[in-house]
Amino acid sequence: MIEMAVEAADGMAYLASKKLVHRDLAARNCMLDSNLTLKIGDFGFARYLATDYYRKEGSDFLPVRWMAPESLSQGRYSSRSDIWSYGVLLWEIYMRGVLPYEGFQNEQVCDMVVSGTHLERPNVCPDFMYVILLSCWKPKSRERPTFIQIVRLLLPRTSPEFLAYLGKVSYFHSSSCCDSESTEDNDEGFIASGSSSEDEGKEEEEEEEENENQNSLCSSLPPSPHLIEDDQENVVKFDLFSFLKNYMTFIPRTDYR
Repeated sequence: MIEMAVEAADGMAYLASKKLVHRDLAARNCMLDSNLTLKIGDFGFARYLATDYYRKEGSDFLPVRWMAPESLSQGRYSSRSDIWSYGVLLWEIYMRGVLPYEGFQNEQVCDMVVSGTHLERPNVCPDFMYVILLSCWKPKSRERPTFIQIVRLLLPRTSPEFLAYLGKVSYFHSSSCCDSESTEDNDEGFIASGSSSEDEGKEEEEEEEENENQNSLCSSLPPSPHLIEDDQENVVKFDLFSFLKNYMTFIPRTDYR
């Protein structure tokens, strides 16, 4: 599972280097191929209408259980808010697909997160991983680690075989990673403004232009082993959420690391 965590962080580091903010990183949006290689999908804020996951805000449905406090309270998104979501993703992995903040309504979750409450430690979560989770959930976004830093922390705990594979294909080991590390660290993000009747038409035009620019940028992204490309749907076997719910139950907890 640590190797999946590395693959997710590596894919997100690549997106951050392109100044893309996912805004919906979760187990349901991570796919696995036949080799159980994790690939991040739906980058660009997926708009599923699952009421257990999303709260409607204007014309958007927000994945409140995965959102950072600054995103909930200020509508501010950045790679650091994606880091918060990544922490929730790790929590999902160690909880085998349990719904974050299970038993609470979305409105309650919003209040809890904004007031400083985060998810409890999973019973099977190793100490070193819980330290990473807590760092992802720092209230001040600037105090959270970058995805590159997380990859660097986790790599020593992976197998030699995985390291050999990753060294050939990962963004972390590429020359462009070193060039863009400071860019990710200085990410200021953006604010998703709410609409008003006075400037609704203008915002719709800006949103349409932003979507066109984002679609153009996403379509021009070079191949990455940890991002799903348009022509790769046939290699995806299942999403990580389904894997955690349906397959991880057969793995003894002592091997769940």
